[in-house]
Amino acid sequence: LDVGSGYQVTTNLNNQIKTETPPADPGASLTRLFANDVVAIDANKSGDDFLVVSRGGNYVMRATVAPDGSLDLGAPGNVVRFQTGNIPTGVVMSQDGTRAYTNNEVSTSVTALDLIGNQVLQLDIASSKPPAPGTARHRSLLGKLAFFTALGVPDVLDLDKDGNFDIDVRDIQPLAFRGKASDNAWSSCASCHDDGHSDNVTWIFPTGPRQTIALEGTFANSDPRDQRILNWNAVRGSVTDFNNNSRGVQGGIGHATDVGGVNRSAEIFNHGPTSGISDALDAMTEWVATAVRAPIMPAPDSDAEYTGRQLFAANCSSCHGGEKWTKSSVLAYQNNPTFAANPLAANFFAQGRQPALDPNLTVAGPQIVALAIQGDVLRLLDDVGTRDGSNPLEIRGAGAIGGGLISIPGDPNEGVEVSPQSTQGFASLGGAGFNVPSLLGVAYHAPYLHDGSAATLEEVFDRHRLPQSGGQPISSVISDADDLEYLKAFLLSIDDETQPF
Repeated sequence: LDVGSGYQVTTNLNNQIKTETPPADPGASLTRLFANDVVAIDANKSGDDFLVVSRGGNYVMRATVAPDGSLDLGAPGNVVRFQTGNIPTGVVMSQDGTRAYTNNEVSTSVTALDLIGNQVLQLDIASSKPPAPGTARHRSLLGKLAFFTALGVPDVLDLDKDGNFDIDVRDIQPLAFRGKASDNAWSSCASCHDDGHSDNVTWIFPTGPRQTIALEGTFANSDPRDQRILNWNAVRGSVTDFNNNSRGVQGGIGHATDVGGVNRSAEIFNHGPTSGISDALDAMTEWVATAVRAPIMPAPDSDAEYTGRQLFAANCSSCHGGEKWTKSSVLAYQNNPTFAANPLAANFFAQGRQPALDPNLTVAGPQIVALAIQGDVLRLLDDVGTRDGSNPLEIRGAGAIGGGLISIPGDPNEGVEVSPQSTQGFASLGGAGFNVPSLLGVAYHAPYLHDGSAATLEEVFDRHRLPQSGGQPISSVISDADDLEYLKAFLLSIDDETQPF
């Protein structure tokens, strides 16, 4: 941006990076690592030499100014990268452009860079003492590293099998595990869920257009066993399931390829084992459960606190109650695993599809629809009128279902081989309803609804229908404008300190 003239030019750094030649030894080279999670930039005093931080890639790269004013990395043959400590979040360059230093959040260290010789002077200068291996804080830090890296971490972190993670966080070099989290550091879990929150982007997934869900409502703070069923369509049952995002979306090989010499990737499927596949996946799960918290919100004024809360209690709390601010929970049914086999494999095409292990569950493929509890039925997918089946955007993205032999005993098609079939272009899921989202931190979650089609809470009030009120929208059930403002103010104040229902 030229401040004087207002001229601006946008630069796609990855378009330059993709022209680099892939390295012969990827685990020992920074070459052709994409600019994942660019979180900081600094320049020399004259403004012609820049350093750009790739948080998930664990590196800093140099850039100069091209004739058109954009950043030039020197690709394909002259890109300069510097390895940093784990998860760099900032960089500062000396005014004369000879030295630079990065802050490495997970390593609790500073990396010193020589910009004259283009070399790392010291990878980890301690900025504070990292937590000792075996401590809860150490486990959390390793989980954060696994979540934030676009490269990888060891699948096994408990070397002596005593239940504790033994590897010092600074001894882990994610570059050595390049390709696990994503292809060439393309992305990480934190790319969409920075600090566990939401990027507020609607992506096209195999289930359809889906707004990124913030993770602060995934686990109850007081009981990590109380976990929300995951995704908008309740198609996943644990953080472990998302290893298949690393493999199928981000282009990596995942975090379970070398567990004591065994590749356990095939054991992971939607609503499959929730833990115990690899230490890396368990560490990620624990970090989400214990470290991700809702942003602290200002307290509402007294009218919003009282009137808004009363309106919420009368109209919203039956679905958005409890410590997670959602009724969605795995606590009352068998969830480790929920299915004995992949519900999206060949048995998806069996007459009865893959049955749930818990007979109290009603399922539709991988979707958890309802749960019977002592004669009552808890609906877990609710149709609140927010999906427009005529919308041409309600289509499914690229994915595959099927593949292999139908294996359900007694099924008419038992033993029949099913070829993988693409989901792309079919109608999106949602006809059965949606998995109730948490309202923790909802002030930061706009746009709203499964497809991000409601820009404001006012739009949600006009479109979200209340089944208990004859299917009328919220704005009809609560018709007074002041009352709607009080409800809105209460919703925007919800954080971990708000008393749940």
